[in-house]
Amino acid sequence: MSEFKLVIKSTDMSEERQKEVTDIALVAFEKQAQEKDISSFIKRECDKKFGSTWHVVVGRSFGSFVTHETGTFIYFYVNQLAVLLFNELKLVIKSTNMSEERQKEVADIALVALEKETREKDTSTFIKCECDKKFGSTWQVVVGRSFGSCHPRV
Repeated sequence: MSEFKLVIKSTDMSEERQKEVTDIALVAFEKQAQEKDISSFIKRECDKKFGSTWHVVVGRSFGSFVTHETGTFIYFYVNQLAVLLFNELKLVIKSTNMSEERQKEVADIALVALEKETREKDTSTFIKCECDKKFGSTWQVVVGRSFGSCHPRV
């Protein structure tokens, strides 16, 4: 195995997660030669291991300012190449009686809303309007960090 010097510059990941992603990166550097192939390898492996929506930038010179999910950001060097890795949005479906296909369609709409809108009210309005257009006008949408619900199960 080639000798790689790894230096972490900034992160909000747990030490365990840092070890996991830097191990993936070192395998990528061992197997791949080009920056685009290294970043593709890291993304693919992180998506498989931790779930999708990982973003990876590998290069010698770049600037960045990113929004990321807490606990998913790391910026480090392997020899002379910088690696920026983060996960943007995480969508968790807590409960549903929808088909998997419908869940994916609604989740895709929700992700677009979260990217476009900054206020919870606007996010829920966007999701409701898109779902009403696509599936019929009976949708109720609640968006926020803290709320309760009571709904009958069918």
